[in-house]
This record gives sequence, structure tokens and C-alpha cells, in this order.
Amino acid sequence: MEILETIDIVKKFGEFRALNGVTLGVEKGKVTVLIGPNGSGKTTLINCLTGVYRPDEGTVRYKGDDITGKAPHKLRKIGIARTFQIPAPFKKLTVFENLMVSAGNQLGEDILKALARRIWLPQEEELTEKSLALLKSFDVEGKRNNLAYELSGGQLKLLELLRLLMEDVELCVLDEPVGSIHPVLANKIFSTVKAMSEKEGITFLIVEHRLDIAMRYADNVCALVEGKILCHGSPKSVLENEELQRTYLSLKNVRK
Repeated sequence: MEILETIDIVKKFGEFRALNGVTLGVEKGKVTVLIGPNGSGKTTLINCLTGVYRPDEGTVRYKGDDITGKAPHKLRKIGIARTFQIPAPFKKLTVFENLMVSAGNQLGEDILKALARRIWLPQEEELTEKSLALLKSFDVEGKRNNLAYELSGGQLKLLELLRLLMEDVELCVLDEPVGSIHPVLANKIFSTVKAMSEKEGITFLIVEHRLDIAMRYADNVCALVEGKILCHGSPKSVLENEELQRTYLSLKNVRK
């Protein structure tokens, strides 16, 4: 069952077509990895899916409903959220505080309800448990009291993902979540993402260049080349595509 689909998406910048008729389905509860050379349109595509850009042509559907061009904050309310390549946490808050403020629809944010502790306290206790569970699942509970600006680049990328997971998100769109970070942490991120998709039914659409890591955990892979879908299927079938081998995979060190 597809939770998200695009139909003939076109996005132009002047006369240049960054996306040229992209039709793609993202399977519910699975990890789909979007690959392709630099400049192939991957980030432009997820920008169109998450409301950063409005497609010039085509349709984006989520659970069968047309969401083409909807603003990011409206998409967040219906269960779609994303990370960006460059993390943007609250640098002077701790890791734990960053997680706590990321959860949406907090009762204590209402000026009237905030006066009645009995109204918001149970929810805050639940969010505390959730944030600690997330930190534990990624083996970073020891960093909970660190200020965000004290974290390494890889840890900041992880924090960006954890902040997203604090919300009730059904579709997580991740833009290079393990770019330039240590392989041990990169594998931990992908293995936990995979476990969440299997145990909690969360759907992940991930743009990633580190194919040696991403292919181990992907259920489906989509290759985008020059703004068009070249192939889409299992990791093995995509990696064995001859045209993709010529245009992209020859430049990568990928274990099949």
C-alpha cells in the first residue's frame, strides 16, 4: 500500500527542468531510499513533497488526498515531517530540552491551560518518557544534558532526526541523514530507522549518497537521474541496473 505518490511532477527554474515528469510511490511502513548523482533533482523532489516548493505541474497525494503545494506546517499536522542537510537545533538548549520543545500540540503552551498543572503534567510526563526512550534507542542518553552547540556534526544530524521523531509523524523525509558522519553512528541511525519502520509502522523516504550503508537497510530504492526516475525496486535490482551503473554507480564504492 502506498502512503505517498507523485504523478508527473515537473519543477522548473527558469528554462531548466529540475524535475521532468516524476511519478513515484512510497510504500507505507517501509524504508525507501532515493539515490542519484549530484544535481539529479533529489532535494528538489523532496522539497516538492514537503511543501518547500510548489510543483509547476503534476500532483502529490498522501493517503489518497491531494496535498500538492500545501505549506510545511499544514503537512506536519497530517503526519509528514522532514529533516534538512544542515541541522538547525536550538543551540543553547540541551539535547533533552531540544527534544521536549519539538513535540507539537503541548497543552502547557495554552496560556489558560498552563495555569492548571493537572491538565498539562500528564502529557509532559509522557513526552519525557518518549524523549528518554528515543535517546536510549540511539545509544546517546549520556548526551541528554549537553548543550546542542557542544555536539559533533554527526550528533547534530542525529539530534535533528530525534526532534522529528518526537512528533506523531507517519512519514519521515530525511535529507542525507548520515552525510559525513562516522560509519558506526551512520549504521546505528539506519538500523534504528529500520527497526522503527518494522515495529511502529513509520514510513521513511531518505535521500542518501552513502550507498554502502543505506543499501543494507532499504526496502525499496528509487534512482533519479537528470530529473527523471531511471529505475525503482529492490536494492539488488536497482544496483544491477546497467544504465545506472554507467551514469552513477561506477563513481561509488557499493557492495552488492
